[in-house]
Amino acid sequence: MTARRSDGCRASTACATVPLAAASASLLSIPWHDPGPRELLTLAAALGLVRRTTEDSSPLTTTISTAREAADCAAASWYDELGFTVDDARREAHAVAAEIREVVAVSDCTCDSALSESAVVAAAVAGAAADLAGYVASQSGPPVPWEVFTSPRVLDRLRRVASALVLVAERLDEA
Repeated sequence: MTARRSDGCRASTACATVPLAAASASLLSIPWHDPGPRELLTLAAALGLVRRTTEDSSPLTTTISTAREAADCAAASWYDELGFTVDDARREAHAVAAEIREVVAVSDCTCDSALSESAVVAAAVAGAAADLAGYVASQSGPPVPWEVFTSPRVLDRLRRVASALVLVAERLDEA
């Protein structure tokens, strides 16, 4: 991962540690024991922040884009399953983006620690992949009459997200 730097090193898009810190905070705030489409949008937004710190031609960029697309697709499928309209989904996405912007706004740039921030993001992504896989496993058993399980179609999309996250975590570790 190549961190972009500015001469002034202030909280801006030129500093890699701000988006990485925000991505870590976002990933760690997701309650994977009972996720929903909003959590997938938070995941996609966090991956977008990590994407901002990578070179355009790096393999990590492609891996992150694949994971983001998988998360967006899973969120759309889940919203559809729940009967949400497009406007409802947009409101959720805007709420997630606003929360991410708040985290970025209060983050301080410490350009010297971009490498350690990358390690934190890699750990958070790996944790999210494991937690999401655990959630999918918990929803994949035989149904109990009083429990509502996530549909098989959404579970399949969530499996794809978890697989994509494993690749992102591996590439972040290599960076």
